[in-house]
This record gives sequence, C-alpha cells and structure tokens, in this order.
Amino acid sequence: MSDIISLLIWLVPSLILVALIVLVVLGKVKMPKGMQAEIDKQYGTPKIFDELPNHFQGSVSYLSLSAAASFKGQTEGYDFSLEFSRERRGRGKYFDITLNYGFNSKLNIYIYKENRGPAFNAEKFKTGDRNFDELFTLYSNFPDKAKQLLYDETNRKLILHLKELGWSLPKIRKDKITVSTTVTNQELIDTMLIKETLKDMVALTENIKKQVVHTH
Repeated sequence: MSDIISLLIWLVPSLILVALIVLVVLGKVKMPKGMQAEIDKQYGTPKIFDELPNHFQGSVSYLSLSAAASFKGQTEGYDFSLEFSRERRGRGKYFDITLNYGFNSKLNIYIYKENRGPAFNAEKFKTGDRNFDELFTLYSNFPDKAKQLLYDETNRKLILHLKELGWSLPKIRKDKITVSTTVTNQELIDTMLIKETLKDMVALTENIKKQVVHTH
C-alpha cells in the first residue's frame, strides 16, 4: 500500500506538469512565471522576446512544438515570426525570422554558398552578374522568373546585405522568406537588427510581388 502511495505522490505532480505544458503549447493557458524561469534557465531564452512587444504589434509564446520561444507580429502590413529554437539534430540553438508574403508567388529560389548538386524539382540558373554568380550556386523551379528577379541589382544587394547582417542566405519559398542564424551571442540579436532585417525582407517581398507576380 505504501508503495502505491509513494508512486502516486511522484506521479501526480508529473502528470499535472505535463498537462500544463500541453495546455501552454495549445495556447489554452499562459505560461506561469515560475515555469518560464525554468525554460529560460534550461534553454537560455533571449531577452529580445521581452523587448519585441514594445516595438511590434504581436505576441510572444513559449514552448511551441518547434521552438522554445516565438514572437508573431506584423511589420508594414506583413505577418512575420521570430523563433528561438532548441538544440536539435546537431544544429545547436538558432533563430529563424520568417516573413509571410500573404500571396503565393509559386517561386522557389535556392541559394547556396558552395557548388552543389541540383535542388529538387529545380534548374540551375545565373543572374548575369559575374561576381554574384561566382559567389553562389542558384536553382529555381522557375529559373526564368528567378533570373528576372535577381537580374535587378537591388535584389542582389538585399540578399548580400542580409548575409552581412549575420543571417544565412535567404530561403525564398512560394509564400515566404526565411533567414536563420545559430546562437553564439544572444546579445547581438536586438531590436535594431530585427528591424533592419525585416526592412530588407519586406523590400525583397515587394519586388517579388512587382517583378514576378504582377508581370505574369
């Protein structure tokens, strides 16, 4: 009998904790401060998530299925998200910023630093800018449209500037753009960097809308 009581004493709090986490993930309840402190301690959740609501219309959530913390907001009429992800698959902790177009361009562009094999369902193309084409290997499911977009020097400069800011080469997918960076110094991820990054991503999105979508 005592063994059963001991098991229940151990099991019940654990079940309550699991249930609470599930409710948080589903958005049914807010994260208790004590639990958030434990998440911050375990995953090192960056302070940027405390600052973002002061600069953008949006909200912070914690312990989603894909991230330790995320912020969903709006900038210049576009929805965006900033996610801070846990260490997994050997990738380490990292940030993702995704800007959603709000329309489907049908265009995928794959930009690689190294010369690598073909991307799935995509053809290799060049922009016509020798320096840019020597730096990157480019593929697209619509190579003519992609070449038209990146033939414009403004768009090439936006991609290069995102890289200079410390982000990965942008993933340009049908309805969104995503950039990522591994977390080496969380203090470098501040609101000024987020604003500058989003400014470039919005400009690139606007050009995709004008030069790709509205011309076909």
